Amino acid sequence: GGQWNSGGHCHKEVEPIMNDAYLSPQPREMKLAEKVIGKMRTPVTYLNITKLTDYRKDAHPSIYTSPKIVPEKFQDCSHWCLPGIPDTWNELL
Repeated sequence: GGQWNSGGHCHKEVEPIMNDAYLSPQPREMKLAEKVIGKMRTPVTYLNITKLTDYRKDAHPSIYTSPKIVPEKFQDCSHWCLPGIPDTWNELL
């Protein structure tokens, strides 16, 4: 939390996970989508932003996973602080 441009912090912000073994397994639906896209006649480029996002330290919601935290003092940096995760996706496009 904190005032604009004051250096604040994101509650529960952690360093990115650099070892794939610690990341959540890819959901079955994502694997199926990749399989279908791979068989399409028309070439389609698919960017798995879910896995990409896991590597960012601001990619993990804070107050929305712990209802006990006072929302006025903390924020969800992945959605409310800029530049954030969605901005990174836009840069890739």
